[in-house]
Amino acid sequence: MGNPTNHYTYKIEWSDEDEEWVGTVLELPNLSWLDKTPDQALNGIQQVARECVDDMTKQGKEPPIPLSDRYRSNQSTDVPNKETISAMREAKRVAKDEHTRGYRDMNALFAHLNA
Repeated sequence: MGNPTNHYTYKIEWSDEDEEWVGTVLELPNLSWLDKTPDQALNGIQQVARECVDDMTKQGKEPPIPLSDRYRSNQSTDVPNKETISAMREAKRVAKDEHTRGYRDMNALFAHLNA
């Protein structure tokens, strides 16, 4: 794969603290870019991500795989897989059943189930 940054997950949001738009990239959480417009923030963070990945490659390091590619290739991601989603649904169902026994939130229920 060449430079994977075209598949990376970018987020652009307003920063009240900085009074500018901030761009971030999920796969490279230490990077950010501030700019005056959302478009400039996106262009800036994309450029910084490309430069970061180029530097990593030159140093012999493996750049992060884009989340979308990890999901397709069935590699581990922070995105819940089908088994996790099924377990969460089952936990909600059990939580409704257990509600009358005093488990009013998911943390208490999980603590009970894992005890």
